[in-house]
Amino acid sequence: MNANSTIIFPASLSIGDTWAFDMAAGDYSAAAWTATMTFASGAIRVANVATLKLGTFYWLIPASETSQLPAGSVAYTITVDNSLTLERYTLQNGLIKTTPNLSDPNTQIGTATMAQQQLAACDATLLKLLSQRTESVTFGQKAYTLWDIAKLWQIRNGLAQAVNDEEAALDANSRQQIIIPVFKNSWGGPTSPYQYT
Repeated sequence: MNANSTIIFPASLSIGDTWAFDMAAGDYSAAAWTATMTFASGAIRVANVATLKLGTFYWLIPASETSQLPAGSVAYTITVDNSLTLERYTLQNGLIKTTPNLSDPNTQIGTATMAQQQLAACDATLLKLLSQRTESVTFGQKAYTLWDIAKLWQIRNGLAQAVNDEEAALDANSRQQIIIPVFKNSWGGPTSPYQYT
């Protein structure tokens, strides 16, 4: 990665990988400044102090530290601190997306798409209403009663169609096309698929 004034993170970072980043130190290249990159989610914090070389901060976050973070959205911040003046500045912060470590046998991998999760939630909501365990339910920040079940059923059918469309798209990726070679003879007309000219 080239030295930049800001770090452009990839679309996702894999938990359990070693992460390496660099950033131009600019005005903070004096020896009194230290730069820290912190990743956090809930009570989990992973902080790493950069090394400074030729006006560039370098971070190398080992796999043993990244494996502590959860998959999903993780907050990050990059700060600089001056040990002489006690100044502290935040240079960059935001959220990154992390993906699970597939090589870890203890990792539980959820493979349901967003549409599949929404369909399951809608089905559970409909079941509560149809079993008459409750008089009204809430789905998608709207309240429904037994009289409104047709509206909720319409939403459910739309979600089911979205799930079917996803599955059809994935099925198309697994289909194999059978290609039969057709050879042409010297005058350009087709011959038997198995006859060479």
